[in-house]
Amino acid sequence: MSISSSSSVPVSSQSFDDNIIISGKYGYVDKGGYAMLAYYDDVDAVNIDIPAEINGLPVKELKEYLFSNCDKLVSVNIPSSINVIGNYVFVECSSLKKVAVPEGVKTINEGVFKYCSSLSEINLPKSLTRIEDYAFAGCIALESIYIPENVSFINEHAFSGCVNLKTSNVKLNIVTDTTYDITGTFPQCSSWTKDIIMSDKNNDGIYEAVINDLEPDVYEFKIRSNGEWTDSWGDIENGVTYNSQKNCSILLESKASVEVSFNTNFEDKKKWVVSVKKLD
Repeated sequence: MSISSSSSVPVSSQSFDDNIIISGKYGYVDKGGYAMLAYYDDVDAVNIDIPAEINGLPVKELKEYLFSNCDKLVSVNIPSSINVIGNYVFVECSSLKKVAVPEGVKTINEGVFKYCSSLSEINLPKSLTRIEDYAFAGCIALESIYIPENVSFINEHAFSGCVNLKTSNVKLNIVTDTTYDITGTFPQCSSWTKDIIMSDKNNDGIYEAVINDLEPDVYEFKIRSNGEWTDSWGDIENGVTYNSQKNCSILLESKASVEVSFNTNFEDKKKWVVSVKKLD
């Protein structure tokens, strides 16, 4: 930085790896009286109705990563039989817009909705008591959330990167001294600007943005891509700030516009943004 699959298995009710039994598009584990869904055979599904029962067994659990990377998934119906949603069940379901979590679920586990970047509405049950690490991290479309009164624990990173989350009925426990949590409209983060889009005008991997009319002061800059904060930067040599684990900062002695540029080899990350704040 510088300043100037799921594969197709068309079988039914037969044994599968790790004691998984296949029935239609689903695979499940018989937990002795109930089923844990552990496999799904349609990564391109747009709408999913999770069954409440499978082969006579009530479905009570969703195994970790069950629907991960189903990036075409828009809606999902979670039946009332479910009381455990495993870690990262919907991670990177980037088209998922709305979810209602059923009564009986007590914990939103680690990373369940991480990088669900289209998720704009989430209904949480009264039974909920905990929200774990990175549960909603990177849900950049989420603007408001109501936390049930029984919730007694919210992990400090549960809403990391929810840059547009403006309202909640509780003060969310957000750590702001890491590169992942610094922007947005949380009370602790309000000193950061909104994201300023960077562009690669010359198609050479160098992304740039101009921040206009900054008053004399010391400013700090950080960059992220696709909803995820990268490392921070900061070593200055001959007036240029190079990559490091420190924050990138600059002293302006007079009013000025600042050009921020970033040279990246991350070809899979197409959208880069920069935020800025005054140092205390």
